[in-house]
Amino acid sequence: MPGTLKITRIGILSPDGDTTIFPLQNERNKSREARLRRQAKRLGLCVTKSRQRSTHSNNHGGYMLTAIVTNCIIAGASFDLNLENLETVLDRVSGGNG
Repeated sequence: MPGTLKITRIGILSPDGDTTIFPLQNERNKSREARLRRQAKRLGLCVTKSRQRSTHSNNHGGYMLTAIVTNCIIAGASFDLNLENLETVLDRVSGGNG
């Protein structure tokens, strides 16, 4: 049906079928993100999620990890971390103690 939105596993597709509008995030990813944010805060770090709806070379639509005090980027300068990468970086920063 032309002009309708299509809901998929990864998000809502625009009528042209190739643009994701409002990506959907399931409850498991929300709780995982919250846990990683808490872990980062305990380490003096901040997790920032990209707010861009479309991606480009300087913004891949993922996450960035910064130091709270110095505001220095620890990882994901182009918002190129996904939750799995973010978890790996936080484990390495914490010395593997989670």
